[in-house]
Amino acid sequence: MARGDSFCPMVGTFCLYDSTEVKPNSFFLIQPFDKDKEKRENAIETALKKYYRKGNYQLKKSDSTVHIQGSYCDICKKIQSCQYCIADISGEIFKVLIEEKSKEKVFLRPNIAFEIGLAYGFGKPSLILSKKLIEDHHIPSDINFIRYIDITVKSWSMVSQKLLDLLRNMAPHRALLKSATWDYNLGQLKREIASCIVQKEALLKAKDLNYKINQVLYLDYKLIGIIKNALYLIEGTYFDIYILEGGVEIKRGVIRIELINREKKVAQVEFDYGSNIDYWIEIAKICSEKGKYILNEHRLELIIPKHLEQYNLHELKQFLSLLDKAG
Repeated sequence: MARGDSFCPMVGTFCLYDSTEVKPNSFFLIQPFDKDKEKRENAIETALKKYYRKGNYQLKKSDSTVHIQGSYCDICKKIQSCQYCIADISGEIFKVLIEEKSKEKVFLRPNIAFEIGLAYGFGKPSLILSKKLIEDHHIPSDINFIRYIDITVKSWSMVSQKLLDLLRNMAPHRALLKSATWDYNLGQLKREIASCIVQKEALLKAKDLNYKINQVLYLDYKLIGIIKNALYLIEGTYFDIYILEGGVEIKRGVIRIELINREKKVAQVEFDYGSNIDYWIEIAKICSEKGKYILNEHRLELIIPKHLEQYNLHELKQFLSLLDKAG
């Protein structure tokens, strides 16, 4: 009997090819080949570009660079080599006969069911998208445990923003939430846990401070925010920004701490407008005319990534101490 952990149904034994290296920040897209294919891909690419600001990610698809052994091997190798998967399990509508009555039902497309089965079989964390096609539309009972992003919206830009928000909330930390590899030496592991401790301590201190954007400038064709008294802030921290308008708080996007001047305790932030682009265009116009803009009454809500929220600071320090002794 072939080894169970590498059994290949194509040859009836273990995989004949070398083990596949998992590439960091790589995603395999599981999707239907429908009229929304291009829009879906653009929305996902936009979210990934915003999340990986230096562009160091890869989005793999089943219809690109086909493996020499055929489509099954192509999909299998791509899923194995990716770190994560993104899947649209919306399905499609069919008319079925139930007790001689015609009724619409939604079924998963065969390629989606097959590829998401491979993804979970290979232990790939997956970001799931789904939309309600008809009123009586439910996730198939075998996989109804799956958490998914509801994409039942008319705007694909909103889908992109939802995916970006989920990526930020997940913020997978490769030292403590390892992917499929064990290629971290002791020094790397210690450095990353120490970084995690620094972030956790800073965020805990920053959480209770009421930071404000003191002014907005328009420099190099983009809006820049300035936060004074930026004690405990660290670069790469995200905040949701809510602005009071007519007595109601409205979320107007997300800000990211881009640069910090420790000596002057000043932070520079950049804006992610989301679906509020028109609002910020008006502010850019005012900045161009007057040099700067002071925002209306607003509130910054700290976004704490789940990987930091769930870790116990004391346990992290104990773990680092053990690694120091081991090293």
